[in-house]
This record gives sequence, C-alpha cells and structure tokens, in this order.
Amino acid sequence: MTGVMYELVGMAPDEGAMYRLLLRTAAADPAELADQLRIPAADVVTQLHAMERKGLVTRVVSTQDRFRAVRPELAFAPELAQRRSQLETVESIISRLGEEHRSHHASRGADELIEVVYGRDAVAHRFAQLQLGAEREVLGLLREPIQAVPPSDTAASQAALDSGVEYRTVYDLALLDVPGDPYEIASSLRRGEDARAAIGVPVKMVMVDREVAIVPLEVPARAEASAIVVHSSGLLDALAALFQRIWATATPLSVAGDGSVQAYRTAAAPSPADRQLLNLLVAGLTDQAIATQLGTSMRTVQRRVRDLSEFTGVRTRLQLVWQATLRGWLMPPGPPERSGEPG
Repeated sequence: MTGVMYELVGMAPDEGAMYRLLLRTAAADPAELADQLRIPAADVVTQLHAMERKGLVTRVVSTQDRFRAVRPELAFAPELAQRRSQLETVESIISRLGEEHRSHHASRGADELIEVVYGRDAVAHRFAQLQLGAEREVLGLLREPIQAVPPSDTAASQAALDSGVEYRTVYDLALLDVPGDPYEIASSLRRGEDARAAIGVPVKMVMVDREVAIVPLEVPARAEASAIVVHSSGLLDALAALFQRIWATATPLSVAGDGSVQAYRTAAAPSPADRQLLNLLVAGLTDQAIATQLGTSMRTVQRRVRDLSEFTGVRTRLQLVWQATLRGWLMPPGPPERSGEPG
C-alpha cells in the first residue's frame, strides 16, 4: 500500500506500516515493533496510542504492554460507512443538479446544442472528462493529425475500459503503420476494446452514450487547438449514423503473436469450402440445404457460420454476407465441390 492508499482509509503512512506488521504477527510490544520498523520506541508508543484511539489496534488481555491488530473489516467499518455516506450525498447533489440542468435546457436553442472549446489543455481536459463520465459505451473515430491529446495520453480511455464501459473505435488504417504503436492500440485491444481499421476515416470523434460527442477541429499547426462538443440533436444523430456506417465496413483488428496490431487484411483468406458456404448463404439456402450441397452436417454449417461471424466481427448473417462481399470472398457462380468433412 502506498501513502495515498493509507490516507484513503484514515491512516498516516507510519501507522499503515505498523498496522500491516501487526497483521502478520499474533501480538507485539513497542520494543519489538521499534526494532523491526527501525524507529525510536517512544515514537512507536505514540503511534500505538493514536491507533488505539482510532480502533486499529487493541491490547492483549493477559498483558497490557502487547498489542495486536484489529481485523480490517472491523477496524475500517466506520471509515467505510462515512465514505459511503459522503458518496451518496455527492451522488444526490449531482442528480439534483442534473435534473435542474435538464429542466432548464429542455428547449435549448441551436447555440446551446453545440459548444466550442478553445485551447489545447481545455480540449484535452474535456476529452478525458467525457470518457470518464461514460456509463455504457464510447464510440471513437481516430485519424491524424492529433493536436490536442498526445497519442500516449490514453489514461481516460484505459480507465473507462477497466470500469466495464464498451469501447468501439475505428482507426484510420494509416495509424497501423506508425512505428512503435504510439496510440497504444495493442494495449487497448488487450483491455477489451473492440477496434477496427478503415481507409480514410473522415473525422476525429469521441461519442459517449449516444448523448454527447466531441469533435476536434483540424487547424493549422500554429493555430490554437479547438473542438466542438455536440449535445443531443439531429447533428449528434448524424454523427452516430456516420460511425455505424464506417464501423460496418471496417476491418477488425487483433494483436498478433509478436505483439503488433494486425488487420484482417493481413490474415489468411477463408478456405474454399467456407467461400462455397458463403455463396450458398447469399443464394438464400437454409442450413440443411447448404449441408446437403456441401456434403456435411447442419451442425458443421452452423459452426462455420458462427466462426466466420466472430472472425469478421459481425453479429448477423446479413452482416456476414455484406462483409464477404466487401472482402471479395464470394466465388463466381458454379457447381460447389463436396468437402467431405464429417459432422
């Protein structure tokens, strides 16, 4: 535990070290503690008395000069209860302020639907603020140049990912060729980000919970960085639709064995049997009819479809057919070959 963590539970750093030492021993007297902690015995006595008043330690009944640690769940229960009460109070205040804001801005004018943020620090702060406030999802479009937020400044997105927020990001394909992965795409993928790449991402954007988006403005190199913040409106709906359109045709990303970021374009093409299966899907055949055509079982067909869907990052068969068309996987019309794969 660091000094900051000790403070969070109401202990000074010296008290924290002594408490942890007592946790590992049945009981100890001031002289023993002073010897192990290498501090004066008088300071140990002072700290033990302070910790006794806080309910962190107690004396051994049989001998009053020996101390033992109080179990953590009991020792810190009052502190925990107080912090919970404070947090509930803060949440209540924020909720009331939110209601007041929504009530006041129920009929906002056009000038209130869009904010303009000026200055590199202000843009970076708002960028992080929106991500850390996400409750459900963050949608992102990323391309160069990045002027306000350095490529390595990923603390907000990593914190949001760690908290369970769903992250979907489309990176401009050119970013994958930047040496050293400065945007930490591989790290984000490992933490659970669902990422894809597309050629010519048209705009930089981060959208949070489909309620607000920040769009950095591209300005000359020496000009002041700026961005617009778009609230719920037709413009926000258009940005969400733009993201969905780019996402649907983008290429899924993964982390290769050497730690590099890999787009599916560099992976092996589907097998001839899978390409035949996709052709039959396009023709509208049922799973059983496809199995008959391929000389395999319906269960194998369903597994292949599931594997191809996971590989391309889609959820429906219609999306799978769309991706197969875009990637050039469909075969010219002709009689399918029998794969002979067992069921």
